[in-house]
Amino acid sequence: MKADTKLAMVLILFLGTLGGAACASKDSAPAGLLQKATAKAQGDAAPAKERMIKRSRYVTFDLDSIREKDGSLNADSPKVQTLRLNLFDDAVYEAVLDRLARKRSGAWAWTGHLKGEDGSNVTLIINKDIVAGNIFLTGAAYAIRSAGEGLHIVREIDRSNMPKD
Repeated sequence: MKADTKLAMVLILFLGTLGGAACASKDSAPAGLLQKATAKAQGDAAPAKERMIKRSRYVTFDLDSIREKDGSLNADSPKVQTLRLNLFDDAVYEAVLDRLARKRSGAWAWTGHLKGEDGSNVTLIINKDIVAGNIFLTGAAYAIRSAGEGLHIVREIDRSNMPKD
């Protein structure tokens, strides 16, 4: 079993079934934390099409929009308390901070939920300019991973292709 498959399976099983989906209007919404990666940055690589992946896209993160001048994150700052996660054009969510913790490694663990989504869960690990995270809600699951050189890949997990126990 591939590592991504194992990770997705463990995370989905761990968090279980979660609350319903809500998307913000892309017409009137402000820019989000994720920025579309340029074709030059992506090179000729295309996101891998795996059995458990519905869709994917390359992004960069605008981490300066949430950091303090010294590079830290401040849980009391409005720019950290609510994050606009524009995962895909039709999957835009407002993530609300529940807890922000600095790890011994220097990485930040941002955990929260999606506004209006009962039982949803958002976990983002920010280590310098690298972000990894998972977003879970009823009917949808997303994974964010580093693709190297400042790029990240956002994947929507296809739960229908999850191995049956």
